[in-house]
Amino acid sequence: MKKHAYVFLILLCSALQAKIPHDEQILKETWQSFSSHHSSLTHFTAEEITTIANLWGKKLAKSLSVQGSIRNIDPIIVEKLLILLQEKDIQIYIRHGEQQRTEQVRKLPSIEQKIEMMRLEENLENPLTEESLSEWIEGMIIWKYLQEKTGRSQVLESSKNRRAEIPASALGFALKTQLHFNDALDCVNYPSCQEMSNAEILKWLPDGSLPWKRDKVDAIIGPGTYERITQEMEKLLSSSKDSNTMYFAFTHTQQINAIAAASDLPIVRLGNFGFILITDQHIEMFTEGFYRK
Repeated sequence: MKKHAYVFLILLCSALQAKIPHDEQILKETWQSFSSHHSSLTHFTAEEITTIANLWGKKLAKSLSVQGSIRNIDPIIVEKLLILLQEKDIQIYIRHGEQQRTEQVRKLPSIEQKIEMMRLEENLENPLTEESLSEWIEGMIIWKYLQEKTGRSQVLESSKNRRAEIPASALGFALKTQLHFNDALDCVNYPSCQEMSNAEILKWLPDGSLPWKRDKVDAIIGPGTYERITQEMEKLLSSSKDSNTMYFAFTHTQQINAIAAASDLPIVRLGNFGFILITDQHIEMFTEGFYRK
């Protein structure tokens, strides 16, 4: 066994034995293993760093016994970001990773699973799936590469929902940047089954998912919710930021929709870790982030 693989497995095992939140700790331990072999990334080309990131994603997926394949980084998108991130007033609004389903949720019909996952405490506490953990170590490597190549400092904000907080915290660890929570980025919660039955919710949402429609958002989440999210995201977009800093916001579909609407972009559901990039010269939606679908 190669030395770096051996070190990686030792760190991974120690994370599992430590009984701390295994998802976030595994990302941080894996990052430590990666950075012990790559103290600087600036000498790599986009193609080279993509190959390296994909290798580490596959390695983590194998260690976590992920069934099937995970997405790979697209070097063409990395090349494009190297250019776009030379601009100023950079804002990056990132959708969270895939939410893990508890055993209790898995027993429900598929449509009702979505409803239950959007209720407390599932919505707040459920971590990432192993697939998303594996894909995000790739993402951490790419964002670190982009940080080193552009020389930019960062500001990181996140919702308090674990599926957003975990990747945001891990990225902050890699970039050596403190993570801040912003209540405006928190996911909306579906009403409890005592407040609104699944049947009542399904009358409004036939597939269990909440579209960016004022009447449906306000009917399910509460009157005025659509306008509140719209105003909060418009305020965030226009708030004063350092023009030479990259601002990251890890958030959820409703906030992403409001950002898209305010930016004259189509309202579409982003893939896991998809993002909207806004600079002083460009606005662009990366539906799958920098991953190949």
